[in-house]
Amino acid sequence: MDNVDVIATPYDGGLFTVLTINISIGLLILVLFSICRTRERKSPSLIHGSANDTESLLGNNEETTFGWIPRTLKTKETEVFELCGRDAVIYLRFQRHLLVLLGVYTFFGLVVLLPINLYGEKNLEGFTATTVYNLAPDSPKLWANIAAILIFSILGFVNLP
Repeated sequence: MDNVDVIATPYDGGLFTVLTINISIGLLILVLFSICRTRERKSPSLIHGSANDTESLLGNNEETTFGWIPRTLKTKETEVFELCGRDAVIYLRFQRHLLVLLGVYTFFGLVVLLPINLYGEKNLEGFTATTVYNLAPDSPKLWANIAAILIFSILGFVNLP
């Protein structure tokens, strides 16, 4: 079995299976949140805080289940600060920081580390073919994984909100 099959074959418990499960769970949570949020908007007694503040922050044009997403992405920090306070702004900055780091790490991992590990010297099969375990102990390719750890650590500390 060629190492490339680890990505394409969903039956071996490889990368494809993990990605499918994670994406499915993420979409399920998004749909459930959107449904619960729509119900909360229809019954103002469930809103924690002033209904006027919620209306001014989120607007009245959210008739659809996922209508909150574009408005949320367009909301400025000053609006959040005025209506929700400093703690909410700090929390949202931290979440944005995590999303940026996750995007950088994912891109670097898929574009650089995965091919290096996948075509290692041991020619393992299954999920272990995608890990550093697929490289020989004296392989110079191990330095790519060490460099990634250093880069990830520096990015994490330098870009703290």
